Amino acid sequence: MKQIWVIDDEPTICWALRKELEQAGYAVEVFGSAEACLERISNARSYPNVVLLDVRLPGTSGLELLGHLQGLPSQPAVIVMTAFGDLKVAVEAVRGRAFEYLTKPFDLSTVLNLVERAARSATPTVSLAANYAGAKPEHDTMLGDSPAMQRVYKQIAIAAQSDAPVLIDGESGTGKSLVARMIHRFSNRATQPLVFFRPDADHITESDAELFGTCLPSSIAVTASAVSGSTGVVGLGPNKQPGLMLLSGQGTLVIDEVVELSIAAQAKLLGAIEAGSFQAVSSAESDPFQARLLFTSSVDLEGACNDGALYEPLAAQMRVINIQLPPLRERRQDIRGLAHAFLAMVAPDAGKQLSDLAIESLQLQSWPGNVRQLKQAVQYAAVHARGAIINPEDLPVLEGQPIDRSVHGSTAENLEQATRSWLQAQCREGDRSAGDSDMISGFLHEHFLAIAERALIQAMLEECGGNRAAVASRLGLHRTTLRQKMKRYGL
Repeated sequence: MKQIWVIDDEPTICWALRKELEQAGYAVEVFGSAEACLERISNARSYPNVVLLDVRLPGTSGLELLGHLQGLPSQPAVIVMTAFGDLKVAVEAVRGRAFEYLTKPFDLSTVLNLVERAARSATPTVSLAANYAGAKPEHDTMLGDSPAMQRVYKQIAIAAQSDAPVLIDGESGTGKSLVARMIHRFSNRATQPLVFFRPDADHITESDAELFGTCLPSSIAVTASAVSGSTGVVGLGPNKQPGLMLLSGQGTLVIDEVVELSIAAQAKLLGAIEAGSFQAVSSAESDPFQARLLFTSSVDLEGACNDGALYEPLAAQMRVINIQLPPLRERRQDIRGLAHAFLAMVAPDAGKQLSDLAIESLQLQSWPGNVRQLKQAVQYAAVHARGAIINPEDLPVLEGQPIDRSVHGSTAENLEQATRSWLQAQCREGDRSAGDSDMISGFLHEHFLAIAERALIQAMLEECGGNRAAVASRLGLHRTTLRQKMKRYGL
């Protein structure tokens, strides 16, 4: 049974909160001052899951007590209550890592919903702690064990053993730059420079000069040499301004979004690949080209060729080694691992964990921004979640992203398939956590029903415009039963 402590010097509030919380099935203790609570802590063998804490108390203030509570071995989720809310109190409450900030007077149903959320956030589940606690992957590590990503890993390994140009294509946010880094890291050029270049289609002349270098007129070159002393590149005359083709040396040069290059520049690149040399802009002399070229693209290359935006001979050369990155919606089984890893990256010392419900909420999104957008969503949740556990309500509202109907359709067949996929994921999680499926026995049925029932009630509330009588009628529930379930699920 979850333990709730109420710390308030107003007897009527304490009485009302105790009665409501005990009826909801919580074990409740009431304290009229911070000192009484501190005395209880000194003799405690167990600690509360949730604390309802008034700011203004006789003697030691609630905000001072908050620091003591957050120092307990098992940190409770603290809901700060005050009738004198202001910016300073709110800031201090947030700094003290309060779960929520509640102003008086308040509705008891609001308090119950908050306590339910806080109770879920107070203590990490065994499976989360066992599998993900302390995981701090590198920022440039590729993650995912889906079949689609396994194919990508194999292609990276093959590409790393070659010096041939590589095309890495996929939607925005799928990790094309990261794949380029991995190819360079595992190649024999790993100790040489890794250079990224993004063409600017609106400034073709400047973009070409940045890539190929340029030969300045003599009068300008003399002035530039007098100011800088040298070009900084051995073997170059004072009138030569080196570009990235030369500066990348024997390393790897990544051309990001190759279709942004002019057709002339694309043809010149192909010539450099075939001849091993190129000419700077306005130069008649050839420079050696020794770097390895990688290209990225987020557009349809066939369409780009047809539209005249991509030089067909270069496209043919790039297709020799082509790594296609799958969108996140096509590898949903990787979302759990990605989300936990991103949380360890963006908040390594916060001690926060993602709940199963939060993960399931993430898995239902269509993710047009792919892995990059998922990382941003996890970072948002890590900043805004007030408790140790991140729940669905802590995630950002992803507007314009309906559930992907290709996986989560409205037919009974799609619902059945989604259920099977969910069950398989749970069984795999049990295998990793306990060595067999005994890990999930005993609560799997209840867990599934809770997820499905909460979604059903929430959807029906939206359908009926919040009319509880209509919802109860359509679901075939008594209104009292519906109200209890809404409280349980925080609806």
